[in-house]
Amino acid sequence: MRRLKETDRWYAGLIWLVVCAYGADWSGLHYMVGAFLAGAIMDRDWFTLQTKALIMIIFGNILLDRQVITSETFTALLLMAVASTMLTVPIVAPRLKQLV
Repeated sequence: MRRLKETDRWYAGLIWLVVCAYGADWSGLHYMVGAFLAGAIMDRDWFTLQTKALIMIIFGNILLDRQVITSETFTALLLMAVASTMLTVPIVAPRLKQLV
């Protein structure tokens, strides 16, 4: 991704996400697993900070598909994942600056 121009990265990222999701779905995995792997490859530097929320969304989606949880529970899990992802960088960034 770093080799691409800044304006082309969005398109390449979207195509990569679709290819990985389709590949995971085709191989029998949930399509969110492909999205998870696509994010891991595209954004190595910040990916580990947001892994928890991505895993929560993937497993919540699988549980919803299997009808283990209700749509209300999935919505709550999704909101928690979004909130934790949004708060990760502002909380961790100052601490990372202290380490460097």
